[in-house]
Amino acid sequence: KHKDLLFNYDIKHINNVCQDQDDMKYFAFSTQTDPKAHYYAHVFSCQSKDQTTEIIQSIGQAFDTAYELFCLQ
Repeated sequence: KHKDLLFNYDIKHINNVCQDQDDMKYFAFSTQTDPKAHYYAHVFSCQSKDQTTEIIQSIGQAFDTAYELFCLQ
């Protein structure tokens, strides 16, 4: 198993996450680190659709937690 850190984006820089409906082993997300900057698409392939779904759910949980923390400020 590879455990190399590929990217380290603050959750606020991730704009959306999606899973390929034709091949569920692929997912993607886009980032924008500055409002004036370009969007960058990041596409990944996993070993199984279950792994892809788990990653997307983890990112979704991070979105939820970040939003809850934002609301507490």
